[in-house]
Amino acid sequence: MLMPQDVPQSPFLLFDAENGMKMRDSYLDLRCSQCGKIDELAALGRGISEDIVFPKKMPDFFLSSEDISIVSSNMRGVLDALDKVKVRYFPFPSDSRFFVAFPDELIPVDKDNKAFRVEGGCCVECKRVRECVFGSELYPLRSDFVLGALLFERVTNVSPLWIGCENIVTSLKRAKLKGLEFHPYFKIA
Repeated sequence: MLMPQDVPQSPFLLFDAENGMKMRDSYLDLRCSQCGKIDELAALGRGISEDIVFPKKMPDFFLSSEDISIVSSNMRGVLDALDKVKVRYFPFPSDSRFFVAFPDELIPVDKDNKAFRVEGGCCVECKRVRECVFGSELYPLRSDFVLGALLFERVTNVSPLWIGCENIVTSLKRAKLKGLEFHPYFKIA
């Protein structure tokens, strides 16, 4: 697993901290009318707010306050140079150093898969689970798996947990990126 560094200056992407933590107006129509979850990729595809700014020093891999992955242009360069790695990037208009990043291979929650423990059931409209955490078994990755993300659900949005094959982890370690920790993908009892 590729784990980002916690940073105290994490921005909110989908919500407006200055407006009582309400969803940003530009994304309101992307919310499920039943559970309130947002279609994150559609929202990011519309663009990221220009009011999001970063301090001068930030790591190469960190999370937004909603637990959505943000990478530096340095990490993007490393990922783009790796064979068979496909990542979607969403630029910050206010700072060309950073991008929201989602691996192309996204592993959604399957409430019947024991790799996930679902809490709160599924929404009748969008079919997403309310919340989930690690289950009692490992998610069965294909033998040709390269890089992807398990899409853990939170009450308001998804929180991607990146997983990479051994070759990807080795390449990222060699790059000496800041803020990136590596943990084996293991079963939580």
